[in-house]
Amino acid sequence: MAAYNEERFLAEAVESVLAQSFADFELIITDDGSTDATPRIASSYADREPERVRVIRAEQNRGKPFALNRALAVRRGELIAWLDGDDVMLPDKLARQVLFCSKIIVQRTAVALARGEHDVAHADAVEAPMREQPARRQLQQIPGACIHD
Repeated sequence: MAAYNEERFLAEAVESVLAQSFADFELIITDDGSTDATPRIASSYADREPERVRVIRAEQNRGKPFALNRALAVRRGELIAWLDGDDVMLPDKLARQVLFCSKIIVQRTAVALARGEHDVAHADAVEAPMREQPARRQLQQIPGACIHD
């Protein structure tokens, strides 16, 4: 979650993430040098739920791409979902995105296996190199749908 001077909206945004029906996630709040109470609010959530919420703070505002790239660099999960500090998530958003992304990953794996493009195929494999990645191109056209590396 990228946040810059979002003190009026941040609590509602964070609460909407914490209330998700899909609970296996980490929330990384990247404060981009806010000059209001945003860092304090974000830190209060990290203190309350340290296993699920982390805060990264920049000393000066460097822009949303910088803030989001910092979150990507420290993420532990394979899938990501974007959210700004002034947005809210509907309660099933993450569950629906995970389901969608899982289907795409399985389809890509099946296509790669059919083409013989996996070096080693395991029954539980979900990702391996492919010469062509049409599903990734398709996903890139859906902002925030899923990224799987």
